[in-house]
Amino acid sequence: MNTLSRFIGLTLSLTLANTFANAQQGEPNLHSPQEHEVDTAHDRGENDPSRGHRYKLKTPINQTTLIFTGVNSHINANIDNSLSHALFDYNYVSSSDLLKDPEYTKLYKIHSHRYTPQLEYGPTTVNSDHEYEGISDRKYGYCWGYSTMVRYFTVLGFFDPKLPRLSNIEFYKNKIDQILAGEATVIPGYANLREFTLDPQIEMYLKLNAMELWRSRAVSTSSLNIFRKATDSLNYSEVDTLLSKLEKKIARGELPKILFSSLIPAEKVLGLNTDIHVVLAYKVERLSKGRARIHLWDINFYTETLMREPKYLEITEQHGIRYEPWYEPTKTYAEGSALVSRVTLAPEDSAENMQMLKSLKSFCENRTTLKYCVENSRN
Repeated sequence: MNTLSRFIGLTLSLTLANTFANAQQGEPNLHSPQEHEVDTAHDRGENDPSRGHRYKLKTPINQTTLIFTGVNSHINANIDNSLSHALFDYNYVSSSDLLKDPEYTKLYKIHSHRYTPQLEYGPTTVNSDHEYEGISDRKYGYCWGYSTMVRYFTVLGFFDPKLPRLSNIEFYKNKIDQILAGEATVIPGYANLREFTLDPQIEMYLKLNAMELWRSRAVSTSSLNIFRKATDSLNYSEVDTLLSKLEKKIARGELPKILFSSLIPAEKVLGLNTDIHVVLAYKVERLSKGRARIHLWDINFYTETLMREPKYLEITEQHGIRYEPWYEPTKTYAEGSALVSRVTLAPEDSAENMQMLKSLKSFCENRTTLKYCVENSRN
């Protein structure tokens, strides 16, 4: 990114930040993750009121302060200051040909069984105010960060429960940093993402990282144009083009990251629609008479809920696009809160995919990790 782009990005970030919320005065006085009070109850039940409350910060991180300074400045040495995923390069790979190369795209098959929400493949934490109580004083959710985090772990995380589980939490933090920087790696001692996030220190570290991932993607020059166009509705021809594009990406083995916006936003900031939600799309279903559904992994919901009540964007020629779970409206099309204006791929979707494919190829060509691409691929 050139100097001018960085300057514009910083200027826009500061302007949006001042409008989004009131920044706290001074540096928050925070405990390190190791100093947090821990609720030792082994919760994790979907409806357990203690879920998400095992770790708290002495002073929650204000969302505007996060934009200015990032999580690192608050947690200090307890988070690796080299979090490269917080400075994501949208031009990571210059050529899109890689996404059509069978030698690369076949690597998606290793973990494609994880794309549909299943208990063992989903984290035990979600993007909700309840989960972030005592951690972040936020006005807007971290769905962009959570969706990014889940996709990276889904594609790049190789869990090996046969290896010993280490007591050194810093070792696992480094593993998380690798995955969220787009690098495939082995996580020893755990069978899957759900088991991994049952560890309260791991869960807390992932929550903080989700905030960084949100900061690097939602508040950027690349996202500004999306906010600006968020209330421009797609016509049915444009929707059909989108569906075809998603079908091709899913057929290649991708797990597309998409975002959609409310047709009637609850509020605007600097004239921009801020009612935007980011999710993962794992299936396109063509129905009769111009109807279609885009099936979603919506990280606002626990995996148990997604398995019981699948979430999807409903598309019809007559009523356009709607997503009822977003605002929980009444079951009538007249309720504008469920109507969606625009659906599009996240601006970083292709760059992240190319980044992950290059890492998978390197991982699967390495003699020490090649076996994970075959015999242990179902973990």
